[in-house]
Amino acid sequence: MITNWMGDAGWLQRVHWDIMELPPGSQDYIKFDEYPTRIPSIPIELRPALFDKYPYKVPYMRGCRAAWHAMEGDLIISRAYVTNKYQIGSDYFVDLAWWCQTFDNYLIEEGNTTVKLPKKA
Repeated sequence: MITNWMGDAGWLQRVHWDIMELPPGSQDYIKFDEYPTRIPSIPIELRPALFDKYPYKVPYMRGCRAAWHAMEGDLIISRAYVTNKYQIGSDYFVDLAWWCQTFDNYLIEEGNTTVKLPKKA
């Protein structure tokens, strides 16, 4: 999905994804059956860079997290949201928050990426 979005002239600078049900540092006593979208508290020293920027910068994804696995025969929908556009020198970059969900809205994977794009003619 990302390579289709950026096209042949784009360059994948960085990609991160998460399919973990229990992130490092989370409490295993959270009842995920009762609270499937609750984001556990993670100690700051265990958080990767930009952890709280992605994917929660997507307004309607706030509080959601990948906590399910796709099953055989599931239809998977991939989506992305531009979270930032910026220029460094003569290079142009776009940050994307992306996620995959089943047709019945179970979030199965999430991540972020930075894409270097060519200058528009």
